[in-house]
Amino acid sequence: MTTLSPQTQSRVLRGIALYNDRAGEIKHVGPSLYEVPGSNGQSYRVDYRDGRCGCPDHARHPEYTCKHITAVTLYAAKESTRAAEVA
Repeated sequence: MTTLSPQTQSRVLRGIALYNDRAGEIKHVGPSLYEVPGSNGQSYRVDYRDGRCGCPDHARHPEYTCKHITAVTLYAAKESTRAAEVA
């Protein structure tokens, strides 16, 4: 079993909460690009393929997955599941 660092665990939990609370506001805007709501009214662009986000947390700590990337990971998985069900 893999153990997450406290820094990563905190970000993942916040990403799950973000997805649960605001998944309807996440927008798929390009092949691997998403706009994700931030906590202060702004939104951030996430490049899912490259694992990058425009938020200040990711700029300061690129070694960690920010909450926006976690939310997009969940959103993309749900999109993929829906597409498979339709096909």
